[in-house]
Amino acid sequence: MSEYPKTEVRDRTITGEDVRLDDHDFVSCRLDGCRIFYGGGYYGLYDTTITNPTFAFDGAAQRTINLLSMFKLDMSGMHIPPLPTIEGPVN
Repeated sequence: MSEYPKTEVRDRTITGEDVRLDDHDFVSCRLDGCRIFYGGGYYGLYDTTITNPTFAFDGAAQRTINLLSMFKLDMSGMHIPPLPTIEGPVN
């Protein structure tokens, strides 16, 4: 795990709920059909499976998206469709 203070979520299956990544380490979890919120903070995903997510951004993450949008950059490459299953450590 990282050196940043975070809440550890371990050995959980979470289905169809809102989940915030910021300030959390997810260890050996399964997130299925969740709306994943990210604000730009530290997080960890270790041996965690994510299926059929949707994403919502706020805070620093949303400001970054807003900045890129101001310059009318092609954001199509940043679109995040539902992802396939992610297994193993993801940081």
